[in-house]
Amino acid sequence: MARASSSELQRAIDRLLKKEPGWKNFIPKPAVGARPGGIGTGQPASGGSTGVTLEERDASLRTYHAGRPLRSVNGILTFIEEPIESITLVDGKMIFADPGAGEGEP
Repeated sequence: MARASSSELQRAIDRLLKKEPGWKNFIPKPAVGARPGGIGTGQPASGGSTGVTLEERDASLRTYHAGRPLRSVNGILTFIEEPIESITLVDGKMIFADPGAGEGEP
């Protein structure tokens, strides 16, 4: 069996595209370079912000909600989940709601 050259193959593809125009959608588009950088319109952050510092000095000060078991579907594996209740930060304290408090409600 004779092998077709790449130019013959290309000509066959071109004939197919002329005959069936819908096939043009399957030809990969040429790669386009990355979008050039733009000019930002935002204001730079000031150095004297009054936000809370999200820094935790001691993880042992965390408190946790009551643990509850999570079982696998087949019941072989069981994990005890203890969601974080509060974290003591440098500037204050973050308190989290109990994620299991809404269970059982319709």
